Amino acid sequence: MIIPGYLSRSRHGVFYFRWPYPKDLHPQTQSSTIKVSLNTRDLQIALSLSMDLRYEAKKVLLFGLRHRMTYEEIRRLIKQHFTRLLDSKFKSIAVHGRLPSDVVLALQNGATFAQQILDGSDDDLIGSAEAVRDLLAKEQGQVAVDGADFETVRTEYVRGYREYCNEVLAHDQTYETIDLRTTDTPQTSLSDPRLSRPAPLCASTVTLADVIKTYSEEAGVGAQWAPKTELEKRGHFDLICEVLGSSKDLSAITRNDAQAVKKVLLKYPTNRHKNPKTRGRPLSEVLELRDVATLNVQTINKYLQTYGTMFEWALRNGYLEKNHFQGLTIRQSSKNKTDRKHFDQKQVATIMEALVGPDTPLVRKPYQKWGPLIALFTGMRLGEVSQLNLSDLKQEGSIWYFDVNDEGDKNVKSAAGIRTVPVHVRLMDLGLLSYVEELKTRGATRLFPEFTYTKNNGYGRNLGRWFNEKFLPALSLKSEELVFHSLRHTVITNMLQQNVPMSIVQALVGHEAGSVTDQHYHGGYTMEQLHDAIHKLPYGWHTDNVVQIQVRRDAVVEM
Repeated sequence: MIIPGYLSRSRHGVFYFRWPYPKDLHPQTQSSTIKVSLNTRDLQIALSLSMDLRYEAKKVLLFGLRHRMTYEEIRRLIKQHFTRLLDSKFKSIAVHGRLPSDVVLALQNGATFAQQILDGSDDDLIGSAEAVRDLLAKEQGQVAVDGADFETVRTEYVRGYREYCNEVLAHDQTYETIDLRTTDTPQTSLSDPRLSRPAPLCASTVTLADVIKTYSEEAGVGAQWAPKTELEKRGHFDLICEVLGSSKDLSAITRNDAQAVKKVLLKYPTNRHKNPKTRGRPLSEVLELRDVATLNVQTINKYLQTYGTMFEWALRNGYLEKNHFQGLTIRQSSKNKTDRKHFDQKQVATIMEALVGPDTPLVRKPYQKWGPLIALFTGMRLGEVSQLNLSDLKQEGSIWYFDVNDEGDKNVKSAAGIRTVPVHVRLMDLGLLSYVEELKTRGATRLFPEFTYTKNNGYGRNLGRWFNEKFLPALSLKSEELVFHSLRHTVITNMLQQNVPMSIVQALVGHEAGSVTDQHYHGGYTMEQLHDAIHKLPYGWHTDNVVQIQVRRDAVVEM
């Protein structure tokens, strides 16, 4: 077997990953090579590991280190940093009272020193290189900032610090007098730990950022959001803060503000922070662009539902008098909805032929074969298939089954997602158990060891992209309605058409049961019941094969 150039083997037989470090990115502008031990002497394992490293290296070089911050990006970064500090300081004053004299003096001196630095009449007493690098490391990750760019960040950092000092001092000064002409009732900050119940949102010191933080923390305590959902929610919250301002007083948010957020969403571009045309540009400019794709109705409604749910929570908890985001979602005609569809029998046959037929040029890696097959014969979600461990394939009596769980770094969509799904005999006919045995001999622990975890996509990124962007288009099956998730729809549709009871279908695919009785009192189904139900899937079998399923199940030899 030919060893690629990015792999090398030491005299002890250990494989190393080698990757050239571009001269223009080297700190000393020298050509060099990164060399990382893969800790294996097995060529197949080394190839698998190096492919992942090669992908990551290319991604970092193309989208990370080579990206330079624009001036607008630098300004936004500094503003976000000091705005957070400012919000925290305002809440602290609201709870603990006015600033001590030594803190006031420190802020006054800080503002003076910052101005001297900007005037060029003093050394870098504030905004040192270390502080700026710490900020960049925390906020920007792999983005490279050095040379002139770093000096720009440093200058803007000092300017931001000057404004921060002045704003805190000005806010503290507003407490110098009491306006007796108003009848405001004193309120306590939401963050006051002495409260037995949350302060009303009409309190002037309670901001949009306060509510988002408290609402998100409660959702975290209740484990309401999967990692991908949490990331999605963060994006929703970031946008509303960008439109209304994170320090927006909740008592000042009106129906007009809610409508303003909706108007932004109607013109908001998809993948704003990834598209080169929109990345790093201010919202006002982005909304004026006419040559970029904008959010579809379903995604717009996701944003609005997030806001509506959060403000409804605030209303129920005594924070609000009215939920201004209620009823803002866009109603759709059923013919305009982009619902996922199932594959029909002819399409299933086309997919099966491409996956396991005698000539399968589209399938070059094990996951490209087994990922879609498992989904097609179990109804598992993309993430559930991709995160399977070898230990999740278990046996009860003569029946092999998948144990779908949330152990370790795995996730399921809901409590109903934790379930057992029998392995269809067709999967065993095609060699699934042999594939698992081969992985075990190689020391693997996961069904698809080449997959890497990301918070946004779990382990499913590679499989989903290959199936949706390469496999389906090559078969002329790609459409908005037909994607990897359609395999799940196919399983559900076919089992219902074969008169499998709805409650058993729900148990197999991990849907919440439809009634209290189903949820709590049926006691679960036996493995035999689930096995018989999954084998009513009509595709992939000749008619005379179906009656043999029970006999073949009992004849399965233990692995």
